[in-house]
Amino acid sequence: MNTIDLNLLNKATLSLVKGQIRYNNNPFDDLLMDGVIHRFKVTYDLSHKILKTYLGVISENPKQINQMAFQNWITLAHESGIILNDWSMWQKYRDQRSRTLYSFDLTIANNVLSTISDFIREVEFFTLNVSGHLKR
Repeated sequence: MNTIDLNLLNKATLSLVKGQIRYNNNPFDDLLMDGVIHRFKVTYDLSHKILKTYLGVISENPKQINQMAFQNWITLAHESGIILNDWSMWQKYRDQRSRTLYSFDLTIANNVLSTISDFIREVEFFTLNVSGHLKR
């Protein structure tokens, strides 16, 4: 079970938090905005991969996890108490992640930025649960 390394996700989350704080103190800096959006993208992608891996580790049938759709992973993780929010919120995170390619549009960028605080809480909750489970 110790095959899951949370270090990279923890570093990415911390980097996202730092970027968000810095951007909040300087909201007219478009380079900071771009950096925060990029950090969100990276953190989202890592959380997605680690969630899938973790579900495979705790599952009685890991092959089943590989065959499941992303929405079903989220439903399973939420029902198991591993993550805070259900599919409706994760769908929002996923939609915002896909919009990061268009962050040069200020309206889209602001929509992505508005999601980040909730996403940070989500990832921190998830990593706390996984690290607690791995220590048992």
